[in-house]
Amino acid sequence: MKNTKHQLSFFSFYDFPTIEKHLSEMALEGWMLKSAEGTVWKYERIEPKQLHFAVTYFPKATALDPEPSDELKMLWDFCEHTGWKLAVQAAQIQIFYNESENPRPIETDPVAQIENIHRAAKKSILVNFWLGLLLGIMNLGLFAYQLFTYPVDTLANASRLCSGCMWSLYLISTTAEPIAYFRWHKKAQRIALEEDRLLLPKDTRFIKNTLFILLMTVLVCMLLSLPGAGAVQGIVFGVLYMTALIVIVRTVMRYLKRRKVSAKINFTVTMLVSIAMSVALVGVLTFAIIKGTEQGFFTDSNAAGTYEHDGMVWEYYDDELPLTIEDLTGEQYESYSYHCTEDKTIFLTKTECRQNPRYDADNFKELPDIEYTIITANIPGIFTTIKNAVINERQDEIHGDYIFTDHYEAIDATPWGADEAYQLHWSDSVLNKYLLVWDERIAEITFYSWEPTPEQMAVVANKLTK
Repeated sequence: MKNTKHQLSFFSFYDFPTIEKHLSEMALEGWMLKSAEGTVWKYERIEPKQLHFAVTYFPKATALDPEPSDELKMLWDFCEHTGWKLAVQAAQIQIFYNESENPRPIETDPVAQIENIHRAAKKSILVNFWLGLLLGIMNLGLFAYQLFTYPVDTLANASRLCSGCMWSLYLISTTAEPIAYFRWHKKAQRIALEEDRLLLPKDTRFIKNTLFILLMTVLVCMLLSLPGAGAVQGIVFGVLYMTALIVIVRTVMRYLKRRKVSAKINFTVTMLVSIAMSVALVGVLTFAIIKGTEQGFFTDSNAAGTYEHDGMVWEYYDDELPLTIEDLTGEQYESYSYHCTEDKTIFLTKTECRQNPRYDADNFKELPDIEYTIITANIPGIFTTIKNAVINERQDEIHGDYIFTDHYEAIDATPWGADEAYQLHWSDSVLNKYLLVWDERIAEITFYSWEPTPEQMAVVANKLTK
């Protein structure tokens, strides 16, 4: 039989009636609260009994205080003298319990009680609100930038769409509690002054639990939508990074607290350590993943196999491609990698294919290769926008009197069997890179070091429009 248990607790900071009721119910089941750090609360087994709980607030306290202040100790002594024993201190929140049948309340003045809660809230809810708001807006802004700058990559990528949904939910969950709190505080303050009674806050656990479930669901979907080895590297990187950072920062904070360092110095040092360790851990983990990739530790599970060349491990693929060099030339080749990936959402399907000679082929520099991307609109009404976005991704760059050429120019679409066709003008050259437009479908295809014949253009149209 376990003597301890941990529980996710999504209580609002100011919702003392719900907290008190929940702790009384837990005591009847034989569990006493022992710590309430963040959203994970720890309980220890006791004999089931009827206990009354009271939650009060001490605005001057912080989680970094090396020890309770004299003023806080006076509060504890006063409460104990009236039968209220301290159960847990969680920064500004002080939780007491009383074994009496009808204990006298710790706070009896509703105006003073609301003012006390508000002073504590300004040091916790508001700080979290502004930090959460800033973080949410920054990440949603990044998503919006990606959406408008690279609409194809964003709308075809389930992971990016999930990321946008996740940060939207995060922003909602971050701002919901402060908004609810200020609405309650304004009304409660008026009622306390006019009617001398306390307006109890509403229980918001259902809303917070729902948002948390939705947030975790979207996060899992985002991780599952990461392609191939990228999923492994992303998950490994994220888990290692967050775990190491949390352990290091918490260790530093607790060490300084044990050494009786003041809360201000503790906060400053902890913040500096967290920033420094964030940078250092990113560098260390990135280096480790790069080296691991070079040695084949993060091999793509979709790869057909690996081979070594110049002291590095390379992957090769044997995917089925809609268009191959063999289709275009009629010849058969060996030592090629055939790689095809697909990103698909309700908006777009983006298929990227490439056929490249392997580096261990005797004459790999002389062998032809080909790469192409097929973009298909899955819902009506967005194709024209997507087509224009793909064309406009290429923009000439003006540097004083010099213009660096980088744009598509229209060409005859007839040989391609297309509605529209464009060829890339880059630097001082016209490259064998083409943008082909059919009904609800775009193909961007590159012929490296060779130019397609009209017959091969017809083969491209036949293969890529199916």
